[in-house]
Amino acid sequence: MSPTLGPILGGWITDTYSWRWIFFVNVPRGFLAAMMVWVFIQDSAYQTKGFGRVDFTGIALLAIGFGCMQTMLENGERDDWLQSDFIVTLAVISAISLLIFIYWELHTESPAVNLRILKNRNFAAGTIFTVVYGFGMYGGTFIIPLFLQNIRQYTAEQTGAVFILGGLTAMVGMPLVGRLINHIPTRLLIFIGTWGFIIYLDMLHFLTNVTSSEHFFWLVGFRGISMGFIFIPLTFITLTGLKGKDLANGSGLYNLMRQVGGSIGIAWLSTMVDNRISYHRSHLVNYANSYNPAFRLKMIRLIGLFESKGASYLMARMQALSMVDISIQTQASVMAFGDTLLFVARIFFFSLPLLLLFRQGHPGRMSQTSVD
Repeated sequence: MSPTLGPILGGWITDTYSWRWIFFVNVPRGFLAAMMVWVFIQDSAYQTKGFGRVDFTGIALLAIGFGCMQTMLENGERDDWLQSDFIVTLAVISAISLLIFIYWELHTESPAVNLRILKNRNFAAGTIFTVVYGFGMYGGTFIIPLFLQNIRQYTAEQTGAVFILGGLTAMVGMPLVGRLINHIPTRLLIFIGTWGFIIYLDMLHFLTNVTSSEHFFWLVGFRGISMGFIFIPLTFITLTGLKGKDLANGSGLYNLMRQVGGSIGIAWLSTMVDNRISYHRSHLVNYANSYNPAFRLKMIRLIGLFESKGASYLMARMQALSMVDISIQTQASVMAFGDTLLFVARIFFFSLPLLLLFRQGHPGRMSQTSVD
C-alpha cells in the first residue's frame, strides 16, 4: 500500500498544504504504531537480557559514522564536495568512525552488529548486491520526479500519480514471485528482475521534454514488476542459512546497507545531473552563433514574433536570445537526465556477475530450510 498511495498522497499534501506536512502526518501514525508494538509484540527468545551487555561503544561509533556520512552526502553538492572544509571533516570523521566500528565489532564479545555473519557466502554477496540495488532503485526513483517537475513542470500531485501503477504492480507481483521461488532458481529470478530494470532505464534514456505522462506511467508499472523480481528473491537468498540471533542481525545489516546504497545513489546522481547539464550546455552554446544558419533563422523568426507584439528591435532581440537560452538549458537538462539514467542502467548491468557469488541450492530445499 505504501508505494501505491504514498506518492500521490504526498504530492497532494505538498500541493495543498506544505511539504513539511509529509513529515508531520507521520506523528499520530507513529504514536499508534508504537502503542501497538508495546501491546502486541513479544520479546524474542534470543534477546539478550540486561543493559550490561549492550554494546554502547559500537552503537555510538555506528551513529557517528553513518550520521556524518549522511550529512556529507546531503550537503556535498551544495558545498562543492571536497572544496569544503566542512565536507572533508565529515568524510574523515565518518571513515575513521566506521573503521574503528568494524574493528570493535569483530573483537567485542557482544557486538551491536555481528559482522562475523559476513562469513556466510550468500549473506556477503547479498549485502554487496543490495547496495547496488539501493543505489539504482532509490537513485533512479529520485531522478524521475526531478525530471517531471523541473522539465515537464508537473505538480507534486501529478508526479505522484505517475508512480501509482508502479506501486500496484509491485504489490501484485511480489506475492507471485514469492511463490515462484519454490520452483525457479532464485538467481534466475534476480537476473530477470535486474534485466527488467535495465530495460526500464534504457527506455527512459530516450525521454524528451515532450514525452507523455502515459509513457512514464506504463514504464513505472514495468519497473514495479521488475522490483518484485529482485526484492523478494534477493532478501530470501541473502538471509537463507542464518538462524536465530544471526538472522535478526543479518536482516538489520542487510536493510541498512540498502539504505546506504540509496543515500549514495541520490547524492551521486544529483551531482551527476548538474555536471552533465553544464557539460551539454557548454557544447550546445557553441552552435548559438551567427555562423550557424539554423541559429540565424531561429533568431529572425523570434525577433519578428516579438516585434509583431510591439517590442522594439533591441528589446525583441534580447527576448529572442532569452528564449534561445531557455531552449538550450532545457535541451541540456534533458540530455543530462538521459545520461544519468543510462549510467544507472550500466551499474545494474555490471552488477550481474555478482549473482555468481551466490551459492544456489534447490529452490524447494532452500525454502524448507528457511521455514525451519
